[in-house]
Amino acid sequence: MLAKKKGRTEITPNGRLGGIIDAILDDEAVNLRQLRYGAHTFTNTITFSNTVTFSNSLLVDVISEKTAGSGITVDGLLIKDNALTGWREAITPSPAATNQLVSADSGKTFLMDRASGASYTLPVEAVLGTKFRFVVSVSVTSNNHVIEGGPSDLFIGSLIMNDTDSSGAVVALSPDNNDKTITMNGSTKGGLIGTEIELTCVRTAPPALYQVKGVNRYSGDVVTPFS
Repeated sequence: MLAKKKGRTEITPNGRLGGIIDAILDDEAVNLRQLRYGAHTFTNTITFSNTVTFSNSLLVDVISEKTAGSGITVDGLLIKDNALTGWREAITPSPAATNQLVSADSGKTFLMDRASGASYTLPVEAVLGTKFRFVVSVSVTSNNHVIEGGPSDLFIGSLIMNDTDSSGAVVALSPDNNDKTITMNGSTKGGLIGTEIELTCVRTAPPALYQVKGVNRYSGDVVTPFS
């Protein structure tokens, strides 16, 4: 039911609304049917004292904590005092031997977990700020582990090549002007377990640029993995 109290509308439990309790709508004239079917836009502050379930999208510009010092919890992630608690990285095993990424995969860590090699191709359309991380959890023993750019991409930056032999040599290698592929063969070009490579899109205008950084673990006499 609705009740006007000193310039505000108070919604009390109602079966059709699934039990919304004590929702205070400051200076809003609200029709319950509109609220149920998502036809109303609120222009002022709305405070819910209990759980509210929305069946469709909820669009807001600002979400603030109700109780000072409590922060806001979204699906187990606590946002409080400009810090995140409960955050976990999205780890994705290799779905197949050959994989095409999309921009929505940004922020994920992809495992190169096939001894017969795993290949990933970056999104066809580069999106500024997208970031893709690759970790070798299984050394490649046949074929190659491959990270390949899209049709209009180029790689910049460098990789630290870490020798796993007794020498423990370390050398930094960078892509040439036209390089957009990293190929790791399980020995001289790297791809041994523990290799970690991250690519970030820093420019979208053709050619799109991806900044490369990471540590590539190899054995034998080092050969550049870039091409």
